[in-house]
Amino acid sequence: MPRNIIIVDDEPDLVKFSSYRLKYAGYDVVSASDAETALEMMRSNVPDLVFLDVHLPGMSGYDLCKIIKNDEALKKICVIFFSATSQLDEIEQKIKELNAQGYVRKPFEPHELLDAAKKCL
Repeated sequence: MPRNIIIVDDEPDLVKFSSYRLKYAGYDVVSASDAETALEMMRSNVPDLVFLDVHLPGMSGYDLCKIIKNDEALKKICVIFFSATSQLDEIEQKIKELNAQGYVRKPFEPHELLDAAKKCL
């Protein structure tokens, strides 16, 4: 049975590339370009994994993660952040604070994306 993944990022090329790689690996993948849309999608069909950009229009990825982890119906979703930051200490601190499962640093290679998905699922 395929595992369900939501990619939440406002960079269309990254979403297209990531979706293609994950679908090719056998995952069911949908995407959203903002946190509010992603949250609606998660509430109607709870995914196994969310790849979540830290910087989104409107609500940040960190804020969305906080909502996910505090919602009884969503808290078991594996959350992996996408981040282009060079401040690795900051993102590692946020991962612990928000009970997320990790991050993939942009730009990334296909195997890094797939390894992160396999680690969670």
